[in-house]
Amino acid sequence: MARYTLVYGVRLVPEGTLVQTGDARLTLADGETAGLTLHTIDGTIPRRCLPDVLERIMALAAEYGLTVGNVFHAGDGNLHPCIFYDSSRPGDLEKSEEFGGRILELCVEVGGTITGEHGVGIEKLRQMCVQFRAPELAAFHAVKAAFDPDGILNPGKAVPTLKRCAEWGGMHVHGGRLPRPEIPRF
Repeated sequence: MARYTLVYGVRLVPEGTLVQTGDARLTLADGETAGLTLHTIDGTIPRRCLPDVLERIMALAAEYGLTVGNVFHAGDGNLHPCIFYDSSRPGDLEKSEEFGGRILELCVEVGGTITGEHGVGIEKLRQMCVQFRAPELAAFHAVKAAFDPDGILNPGKAVPTLKRCAEWGGMHVHGGRLPRPEIPRF
């Protein structure tokens, strides 16, 4: 049976080849292959939490019925869980994204962060609402506004609006009222 290597961000390929793609192929018994797509995220945790977090990620994998390969920088607590799913199966993409979000929320729960080196973009906006509170998000918006007063650079990416956090349940709403009503809700 041929040996296969998983290279970060590329396809699982025979040793010595490199093919840029979102697909991964896992070798099964007798050379049979299964076409799977790889969803990779990154988060950071305190190093002392690594054994517990890896155990909890495996429990989440069982809960979601998906395979996960845990790749990480053990020295700095930076995790890169690789979630494998079948993109031809309806609902698997959404399930892998939800699973990835739960991993990021776990990172925050143990004192880590939702990103280590790859940024936020749009994929982690919901988890920004878990990690940061309204005053912190308002400060992020103020910094962005200083460099982008017209709001034309990557609108809707990297920093969620406070309204979005409230819609996702990341902000506490009591009696139908948001805290700090004087903060503009974009």
